[in-house]
Amino acid sequence: MAENKIIVAVPIVVEMSTPRFLAGGDETVLALDLTNMTKQKQKLIVHLKTEGYIVVTSARDQSAILAPNERKTLKIPVKARIGMGDGIIKVDVSELVFEGKN
Repeated sequence: MAENKIIVAVPIVVEMSTPRFLAGGDETVLALDLTNMTKQKQKLIVHLKTEGYIVVTSARDQSAILAPNERKTLKIPVKARIGMGDGIIKVDVSELVFEGKN
């Protein structure tokens, strides 16, 4: 019986650092880490969407150019709305080129 290891990696790793909680009216800057795991330069568009008790206080679309295996951190300023409940941030990364295709 033969064995072989296969490594499967996602082309772009996206990780967001967030505080555990915010009080109504609090403002902070979140860190959104993007890591290009491909062997080619990526010109990405990052779109942010919020729901509930949090709002992005800057442009909802940001761009990032990453060299192969490069990591960049985008700063996302946010503000907590007055009230109590969940704040949801959704991140959509587009324009990924993989093996010469979009």
